[in-house]
Amino acid sequence: MSSMRKTRRKEPTELERRRREEHIFYYQQRRKQAEDAVVREYGEEMIGSSLKRLVKTDGNGGKIAFDSIEDDSCCAISSQFRPNLSYEVISKFRNVFIGWQNCAILMQNAIISNACTLPAQKAMMVGYKLGYLEKGKKDSDGKLDHLEEISQSKYKIQDVCVQSAINAFQYGYSLTVPTFKEDVDMSTPFDISLVKKGSYTGMATIEPYWIVPQLEGEDLVGSWSKHFFEPTYYDINGRKRIHRSWCIKNIPYPVGDILKPKYLYGGVPLTQMIYEDVYAYEKAVNELNQLLLTKRTVCIEGDMFNAITNPEEFNQKMRVSSDSKDNYGILAVDMESNVKQFDTTLAGMYEVIECLQDRLCAKTQMSPADLFKKIIKGGSNSGAGKFERYDVNNRLEKIQLSQYLPIIDFHNKLMTKSEFGKEIELKTIFNPIDSPDEMTRAQISDLKTKSAMMRVGAHLTTREEERER
Repeated sequence: MSSMRKTRRKEPTELERRRREEHIFYYQQRRKQAEDAVVREYGEEMIGSSLKRLVKTDGNGGKIAFDSIEDDSCCAISSQFRPNLSYEVISKFRNVFIGWQNCAILMQNAIISNACTLPAQKAMMVGYKLGYLEKGKKDSDGKLDHLEEISQSKYKIQDVCVQSAINAFQYGYSLTVPTFKEDVDMSTPFDISLVKKGSYTGMATIEPYWIVPQLEGEDLVGSWSKHFFEPTYYDINGRKRIHRSWCIKNIPYPVGDILKPKYLYGGVPLTQMIYEDVYAYEKAVNELNQLLLTKRTVCIEGDMFNAITNPEEFNQKMRVSSDSKDNYGILAVDMESNVKQFDTTLAGMYEVIECLQDRLCAKTQMSPADLFKKIIKGGSNSGAGKFERYDVNNRLEKIQLSQYLPIIDFHNKLMTKSEFGKEIELKTIFNPIDSPDEMTRAQISDLKTKSAMMRVGAHLTTREEERER
């Protein structure tokens, strides 16, 4: 019968015990403050009894939440919140928000800057058209052309969209708000009647370190609410309070509710997702440059005992050899010395660097041609090149629909109210991302002409109808 060896549990030190007690006391005070705030908001009769059922009291009278992982004495429901992954695995993925200042610092890197700016710029480069939302209504008076022109020339809405996407990738989220000549009370829910004719001046994207999110009511405690854990108000520099209905918030990579306070009610920045991979790539490239300069190693046989007993002479000879020998120089040695040279092979270094590039492209959802300005192997007609272009175009279309379209639609609503005194319902249609070349356009035009001739020849349409197409 095998005997089990019992190990004695190491007792915590006095400092560790005191720190643990202070940690538990701090979170007990925070929880009590949160409970008091909720009770003040909704009343003791409605919330007080529910809060008492959601906490457990330990032997010392302290309160322990059901989802607490600080103490093993909780009820069984807390087991679903206790991570059971190994430390090596969970420590790798427990990265918390690195902070907006660090995101701005990382943005100085060329690769990170390209990853955040190029998709935003390319998605808006194709432009867009405006149309009436009412079915069958055409632009007979040229009003839509005028609105398209002043949207960029007067309101710079395309620049606002691009900057909003860049901030979202850089910081994890961006906030875009309208601006007016006269002070408009945006602390109340959105009301189009507050926008007077000629008052709208455009939209502005505010970087998140000037913003303080504020949650109230059901947005804070109502997990059934549509806007649960979504800030009700945004305080700008302590001088302006804006209701969320006046804002367009863009979060490309959202997080779960349990992590939203950690990320200050934003998302995961792209800068945080790729900075370790960018560092690994830069380090590998720098290492390759050093290997190119030191790939030839010279070995000179000598008496190591003399080198140890007379280090000054040995070091002097080493300095002379180092100064007189490089990859293009000649090494002078004694006649009886035996000299050997070893070359470090660089085979496989390009594959390693290419693998790091592919990893970065996968995380940024960009092609190597865009991120690293390199030619795709196989040429433009290869299957790999077609797939990469298709994947990149899908991402650009997603940026247009999820990030640009809400800003442009809100802008159109405010612009028409400010320009004409009434809101005009418009729709936004982005131009195709893949612009055909001259040869493709000629082929399309030829096919259209042949199709029109066949319809006219079969008496399906008349010449006048074809001219109006």
